[in-house]
Amino acid sequence: MNIYSHLVTLPQSCSPYTAHGVIAPDLWPQFTRIYNSSQFDSQDIMRETILKDWLKGVEWHIQMDQLFHDLDVFQKACISITEEVKKHSEPLGWKRCYTVAHVWLELMLDGWLLNQHDASSHWGETLSQSYNILADRLNRKISDAHLLDVYLRRLSWCKESHHLSRPNAVKEQMFILDKILPERLFNARFLEADLGWASEVESRAKQHFGQDLCTWVSGCEKGFDTFSKGLG
Repeated sequence: MNIYSHLVTLPQSCSPYTAHGVIAPDLWPQFTRIYNSSQFDSQDIMRETILKDWLKGVEWHIQMDQLFHDLDVFQKACISITEEVKKHSEPLGWKRCYTVAHVWLELMLDGWLLNQHDASSHWGETLSQSYNILADRLNRKISDAHLLDVYLRRLSWCKESHHLSRPNAVKEQMFILDKILPERLFNARFLEADLGWASEVESRAKQHFGQDLCTWVSGCEKGFDTFSKGLG
C-alpha cells in the first residue's frame, strides 16, 4: 500500500501523529534497519504521548501491509499487471516487471481511492498542522540525523504537495513514484515512453480488481481502535 491508501485505513478522528506514523515507512530511507536498530528505543518513545501516537501509526502500517500483500485479489492483480508490463519491457525480466507491477498497482490504488474519498483536504491539513511538533520530538529521540533529515524533508514535501489531491493519471502517478521511491526502480521510466498502453493497463486493472481492493482498504479503519488499544 502507498501513502494515501494507508491514510484511508485510519479513522479521521485519530491523532494527527498517528497519521504521520502510518506513512513514515514509505518516506523514511532504510526505515526497517532504523526501526530494528538499537538507536530506535521504542520503550523510550512510548513514554511520550506524541511519539507513542506516531509509533501506533507505524505499527498499523506494518500490519496493514502484511494483510494487504496476502490478499488473493492483490496477488492476482500483481501477476496480471506483471504480464502486461513484461510485454513492453522484456529486457527487465519477470522479477523486475513484478516489482514494477507491485508498486504501480499500489499507486493506482491511491488514485482510485482519491476518486472515491473526499478526505484529501483533511489529511493534508492534519499533516501540515502537526509537522513541526513531530519533527522537534523525533530530532530529540533519533540519533541518525542524516536519514531522519531525509525523512522529514520528504514528509514536508508530502504534506505540502498535490499528492493528496492529484487526479488518477498515469503521468502524475509516475511523478509521485519518481519523487518518493528509491531510484533503483527506474527502469520504470519506460512507462512514459508509451502512455497509451499504460493507460489501458490501468483501465483493465481498475475494471477487474479496483473495487475489491478499494472496499478492503476502506473497511480497515473499523479495526484500528481495537488494534490501537492492544498496543497500550
